[in-house]
This record gives sequence, structure tokens and C-alpha cells, in this order.
Amino acid sequence: MDRTLLITKAFVGHVKLALINTHLESTAEFSKQRTVQLKTCFEVCKSFGKEYNVIFGGDLNLRDKEVTKNSTKHKLGNFIIYAIL
Repeated sequence: MDRTLLITKAFVGHVKLALINTHLESTAEFSKQRTVQLKTCFEVCKSFGKEYNVIFGGDLNLRDKEVTKNSTKHKLGNFIIYAIL
């Protein structure tokens, strides 16, 4: 469970980007750890100033019930989750 985030700061013209990628725990029995990892990812995303456009993605290994559980606006602020299933 030694997972990390890869963060790249880039510019497209005058637009500042923070590109963040990760690979969360994969098996069903690590649901709690994966949820903690996801929340940590969102905290890192929120840590960038308003001058940055943050793009976060990766292999999140989320189960349907985890997406439903963790995708409320109340819990995730202004984040939108896109998943390719």
C-alpha cells in the first residue's frame, strides 16, 4: 500500500495546469484504504491555488458502491468524477 501521486505542473499559453495521476489499491478487500487514498487525492487537488486548473485521473479501481458513497457534492466539494467502466 505504498501508493503515490504523480504531479506535473504545466502551462498551456498563460493557463496554469496541475496534472495529477495515481493508481489506487485494487482489490475489493482494500476498500477502506482506497477510500482514504481517494480523499487524500482530493485534498491534494484542493491544495492548489485558484490560479491552477487541476486535472486528476488515473486507475482509481473504484467499485460502483464506492463511487456512490464518495461522490456527493457535500463530501467532494466542487469535484466532478468521470469514470470509464
